[in-house]
Amino acid sequence: MGLHGCGKLIKVTMFISNILILGGGIAVLVVGIWTCVDKGYMEELLGNDMYMSSAYILIAMGCTIIMISFLGCLGALREIKCLLLTYFIILFLIFVILLIGGILGYVFRNKVKDTTSNAMLSSLYQDYDKKVHVQKSWDTLQQQLKCCGIKVDKQTPGYEAWKKTQKYMNDSPPYIPLSCCLTNDNGEIGRAHV
Repeated sequence: MGLHGCGKLIKVTMFISNILILGGGIAVLVVGIWTCVDKGYMEELLGNDMYMSSAYILIAMGCTIIMISFLGCLGALREIKCLLLTYFIILFLIFVILLIGGILGYVFRNKVKDTTSNAMLSSLYQDYDKKVHVQKSWDTLQQQLKCCGIKVDKQTPGYEAWKKTQKYMNDSPPYIPLSCCLTNDNGEIGRAHV
């Protein structure tokens, strides 16, 4: 039973929408894989598996979005009512889950920020001098993000955190690691006076 007029327009619109959603699913999948491959050092700084868990969630969601968009495309092209009903039920469930996740993310945003900041400060103060992999993680982070240290509070610049580490506390004047993006008087990176 073929569609005419408005029905055909809806069919084409649904197909095009699902192709765009498929592209979004592929993008989410790629970001998740890239995060797993390239950003493993962040887990060392956070002291837990929260960062990599979020990457795995991105990969799972990317695969789910790809499968759902495929269902939508197939249902629209073949006009299979059962497939379209399944597609809309799954979309509704995803909408509810995203709504709940968004609300929880908004409610607990400060807790996540505080927990992450405390874990990073702990790894900086307690493990930077003792564990080579933590030191490499901090150095990689600072080089990749072109930053220096971590803000302890809103008024203090991030590089001030280095003054409280065992490695740089007793330097006179206090120094920062070579990976820090701050420049000295000659424009060279690292070992700048702060």
